Order: sequence, then structure tokens, then C-alpha cells
Amino acid sequence: MSVLSVAVLLLALAAPAAPAYVPDLSRWRLELLEAPGGWVTDPRQEVRYRLVDPGDPSPPAEPGAGTDPYEDAESWRPPGPRAEPTPEQERAQREQAEAEARANAWRHRKVRVLLNGLLTDWDYLDVNAPRTLWLDSRNGENRLELLEPDSGARAAATWWAGAAQDRLEVTPERGHTYSWRHPWSLDTGIGVPPGDLEVLEPDGALARGGATTPSGGRCTWTGYLHPAPAPGTYTVRWQPSAWGDPAAVTVEVTLDRGTDRERRWRFTRLILPGSPPAILGTFDVDP
Repeated sequence: MSVLSVAVLLLALAAPAAPAYVPDLSRWRLELLEAPGGWVTDPRQEVRYRLVDPGDPSPPAEPGAGTDPYEDAESWRPPGPRAEPTPEQERAQREQAEAEARANAWRHRKVRVLLNGLLTDWDYLDVNAPRTLWLDSRNGENRLELLEPDSGARAAATWWAGAAQDRLEVTPERGHTYSWRHPWSLDTGIGVPPGDLEVLEPDGALARGGATTPSGGRCTWTGYLHPAPAPGTYTVRWQPSAWGDPAAVTVEVTLDRGTDRERRWRFTRLILPGSPPAILGTFDVDP
């Protein structure tokens, strides 16, 4: 920074400061820029919203506004050597940054996010800057409510979801519950014990290895999912790997998650590497 630049900065700091902006919270409003409505089938829904202050003297620029930072890439040259700032320059820069932080402290807010009557999170944002939320719908009616508590600004959206949620979930538990090593590595594994989850459906179809059964059950890297499981008895199995250490495998089964019919099962069994497929447990799905 040149001596002239430092002088200008010091004069600016010494000049009488402009009155700090005091927002009128009664004029604030929450705007939904993009929200689901009507019927949806995707379980993940995107919601874009903004907390608006109409009197904001310096609102944030819209994303993508301004010049293209790459349009002059061909003419760009690396900057030359720059002298280290003096203690006075560092102090002036620090005081300027602190003054700017104090002047904009009012801008940093948090919004209460309620989905279907439950508090899911507090979303931290800046006034007049768009925000994006990703929410998981449940089957049937869904209602989102946003509240900025200081101003009382509110916004709400309602939508209906059909087949947005798998009725049956079988999920292996992850964690530090086992220890294994690759034959070519000394690293300790963390996650799901080595092997594959298998689910035998009532009609005899076997879901494993990413395949989808004729009825719609499917194994993914997170477990087994079925949007509309047929009534009957389901068998949860584990196909061990040929290598590794003995490990306790735990899976959790959830049926009709988030409804008044929700049921859960939890199965745990010690698995030996190289052994035949082991039955972890069975459960029944009612009509």
C-alpha cells in the first residue's frame, strides 16, 4: 500500500462517520422466491427465500451481477512485489474492518424453519441475500413455516407429496464398532463392516448389490428401500467379505417412518469373514 493510499485511508477514518443505519423491523418481510406447491413426487424439495428490508442502503448484489472476472484473463499479469504494511497501516486496516463489521451487524439474522410443525433448524442468513433450503417431504400434506423472530416476518408454503417417501427402510449402522484392514493396507476401516446387505422378500426375490426386485425393492449404498412393500415376512441377511476381522453388524429397520403407524426393528449379529450369508433377523409387514 502506497503512502498516498495510507493517507487517504487515515483521513477517511478521521472524518466524521456517517450515521449508522437503523433498520425499521416493522417493514421487513420474508419472500418465497421458489417453493413447492400442489402435488410433488420428489422427496427432496428446494426452497429459495429472502428476508427483505426495503430501506437497506446497500443491499447485497444479486448472484452473478457485475463484470465477468475472467473476461480479461488473457491480459492479466501477476502483481509485482508488495511492501509489508507498517504497524500504523495494519492498525488502520484493522480499525476499518471492525467499523465495517459493526455497521453491518444488524444484517446478520437467523430464521426459524418449521416443517410439518417441527423445528428442523435455524437458518443463518444476511438481509436481502437469497437463501436455499433442501427439505425432505413426507407422504401426504406438508407445510413449511419460516419465522424471523426479531421482526415477526413470516412466510409459509403447503404442498402434497405422493410416493415421496419409501415406506420400508433397512439401514446398516455406521460407526467405530469394528476394526478391519485391507490385505494391502494398514489403515483401520471406519463405516459399515465389510460385506453386503441382503433382503429376502416374501415372494422369494432377493435384493442385493444395487439390484431392484420385481416388486420395487432396491439396495443402495445406504441400505434397502421399498416404496410399497407387500405384506409378509422379510428376512434381513448379511453376506460377509472374504477378508477382515470378526465384526458386530447392526441394522435398523423402519416401517412407515414419521407416521402414527411407525414400527422399528433392530438386529445385531457377530459376523465372521468368509462365512456363508448370515440371517440377522426377520420382520412382518402388515397389509
